[in-house]
Amino acid sequence: MKPQMYRALLFSIVCVTLGAILLANAIALEENDGRFSVVLERVQARINASERAHYLMEVTNRLPLDDTYRIIFSDDINWNIMTLPLYHRLSGMPVVANSTIMSQIYLSPVKDLPPGTYRINVQVTSEQLGTTREGFLVVTYQPEPEGPKNYVPNVVAEVLVPPAIDPREIVLVQLNLKNKNLHNFSEIRISLTSKYLNKQVTTTLEPLETKTLTLPFTVDSFLEPQKDVVRVRVYDKNQTFDEVYVPYEIVTYAQLVEKSHTSTGEFLKSTITYVYANDANTPENYLIKEDTSFLRKFFTKTEPQGEVVRNSDGTHYYAWQVRLKPQESITVTISENYRFLFFVVVLTLIIIVLYILLQSPVGIVKSATVPQSTEGGISSIRVNLHLTNKSALPLHHVVVLDRVPQIAHIIRKDEVGSLAPTRIIEHKKKGSLIKWEVEKLEAHEERIMSYTIKSKLSVLGELGLPSSIVKFTLEGKEEKVFSNRIRVTS
Repeated sequence: MKPQMYRALLFSIVCVTLGAILLANAIALEENDGRFSVVLERVQARINASERAHYLMEVTNRLPLDDTYRIIFSDDINWNIMTLPLYHRLSGMPVVANSTIMSQIYLSPVKDLPPGTYRINVQVTSEQLGTTREGFLVVTYQPEPEGPKNYVPNVVAEVLVPPAIDPREIVLVQLNLKNKNLHNFSEIRISLTSKYLNKQVTTTLEPLETKTLTLPFTVDSFLEPQKDVVRVRVYDKNQTFDEVYVPYEIVTYAQLVEKSHTSTGEFLKSTITYVYANDANTPENYLIKEDTSFLRKFFTKTEPQGEVVRNSDGTHYYAWQVRLKPQESITVTISENYRFLFFVVVLTLIIIVLYILLQSPVGIVKSATVPQSTEGGISSIRVNLHLTNKSALPLHHVVVLDRVPQIAHIIRKDEVGSLAPTRIIEHKKKGSLIKWEVEKLEAHEERIMSYTIKSKLSVLGELGLPSSIVKFTLEGKEEKVFSNRIRVTS
């Protein structure tokens, strides 16, 4: 064996041994101090000029708050380094509290490199803690042999998943497949697996072809908000070409919808029933409003009991603060009842009509004044009788009688503007009786009758005068009307 062959064989053995040692270290890397950890897992570390190396990096945040982790690679001059998702390298890996996220790392040589094993350092820094974990990626590079080429199959995938998914809508996942050499694939299989996005598809790829597949998904519209990762694997019956992990989130949606609206009406009574539902995937608080007015609220009853709120513009509305679970509904009933008001108005009108119909057509009011007092007591009283025909018809043969107590006697004199008595009857024990006769009292006519009495003794305190009596004939029947009693005080 020639010396050159020995040296070449020895160099290959050393490279393979060193690569195996470094690869084992890379796979076993995990730094963990109880706050966050980083794990690097090798998928493909031995490549040639037409291939790319593939690693998975898993970052776990054990803090009780969200954190972002920045990634720095030491040697990006000789290597084209890419992460999926792309923003993991550009803006960092956002990881919520007490959870884990995965990123994919792809490495390919920028130019032809000498064969050998290369080590690329990786630094992951926590923004919350300011601490850094260090690891490394090991790639064994072998140039393609000269002569007729046997193209090694190489298919890469880019997966676009909406980062925020509304479970009520159709989810569209876009797969961009690229055949990076002249190998013709008659069957390429793609599998998508996650909690809710799962599908198996098959396609073909011609040499150097780029193909885009759009896969629609439907999920349960009542899914609760949560985060998940979809795993996309591109393979054939012999090998796996690419594996991509893409995070996504089921987002919150909330809307109060009116499911039904029914109304019924009866005499001066109406009832409106609303059914509202929480069209959401989380419990939500809502404020339900229904217009009313200042007067309507006194005749309105609601179930459940609503609060009357006054707007700044003077309008009013009923308000209900409710908390509803997903798809839970609530029934609100508003009843307006004006029957009581109607009955009160009708009863009032009936009373007024009856009063008008049943009241006496004649009215008489008695009043008195004390024009003179002696030694602090009553010595004389002026009495006034105010007679009125309340009806629209004249009355005939109207007689007015008034009695004077025995303690006083009538002073006989003419009163100006007063109807003179027709007769005065004096009785020693029963007192005096004054009588006025009016032959005809026109409709709505008023007459005033006045007289003065003088007490025999000065009266201290009060002196009571009895009611006056009016007698008249109505429709052939004699009627009587009494005035009010009065008490005169010294």
